[in-house]
Amino acid sequence: MLVGMDVMDQLICTEFRKGPSGTPVAQKTVFGWTLFGNVYSPVSQTLRVQSLHCDVQLERALARLWELEDSPQKQHLTNVENFCENHFNFTHQRMPDGRFVVELPLKPNIVLGESRNFAIRNLLRIERRLASNNDLRLRYDEFMRELIDMSHMGEVSEATSEVYYIPHHPVIKESSVTTKLRVVFNVSAKTTTGNSLNDALFVGPQLQQDLYSILLRFRTHRYAITRGCG
Repeated sequence: MLVGMDVMDQLICTEFRKGPSGTPVAQKTVFGWTLFGNVYSPVSQTLRVQSLHCDVQLERALARLWELEDSPQKQHLTNVENFCENHFNFTHQRMPDGRFVVELPLKPNIVLGESRNFAIRNLLRIERRLASNNDLRLRYDEFMRELIDMSHMGEVSEATSEVYYIPHHPVIKESSVTTKLRVVFNVSAKTTTGNSLNDALFVGPQLQQDLYSILLRFRTHRYAITRGCG
């Protein structure tokens, strides 16, 4: 510690200790006792120096901090997730009109029962609701018509027993900027066996990025832009 001579009188106290020749001198200061002087040992003349060295590599420490908070780049899939990936690779195909057809990864031990009666009861309940709300009916018809125009939905000429009927209902969100009404298809609806279509499907790997990785990317750049969904 380097101290200017103009402040020495404020730091040094009057207490002073002096030992035999060859021993250090103790001087009391406001910070405690300090030792100075020679150290003489009559037993050994070997010079010994004790040193404490701390090598702190700031860049490496900072890089290690970022590595600890970085999300893993390699994705580890379970057996079921691997099955879903392979099932998609071997079964999907592209139609002449450019659309892709993907087969559902069905579980072999899940049996689906009859679902038409429940879907019809749900449809009748929705129709009564639409009959009493003309604005809701117009929005609902517009949404369903859009699915038909985009060929996402079409009329079935004949029904077989191996069919799962999906009930649907409207969900209204007035605060939405784009679409205030959406039609939700309830694939969790149970059949007569107690199983739904969701129960009969294998669950594949997560395709969306997890929230942890998205939040970490906000540190990468100075500005971040996000787009809200309706």
